[in-house]
Amino acid sequence: MHRQHTLKSLKTIAKKYTGRREFSLKDPGAYKTACRKGVLDSICQHMIKTYPVKHSSEYLLAELKKYKRLSELREQAPRMYQHLWKRFGKEIFDGIRRAK
Repeated sequence: MHRQHTLKSLKTIAKKYTGRREFSLKDPGAYKTACRKGVLDSICQHMIKTYPVKHSSEYLLAELKKYKRLSELREQAPRMYQHLWKRFGKEIFDGIRRAK
């Protein structure tokens, strides 16, 4: 059953959440409606803004050494896995695969 959202109801729903990601995951219908109506920015003004963290290459490589298997890294630190992949490509994982 679809709910009919007004600006007021969308504001009320958005106030339950501290960030857009949480909002989109916990009430995707309301989030999509807010996007479609073009009111997302106005109803999310109270939310904390987060920005991607830029890690140094040294930090990323030190973190990589903590994992024995690639599957461990992917499961326990998926964002770290993505950062490593984007920055260094698949060659960075050759060492971790062999260290079984």
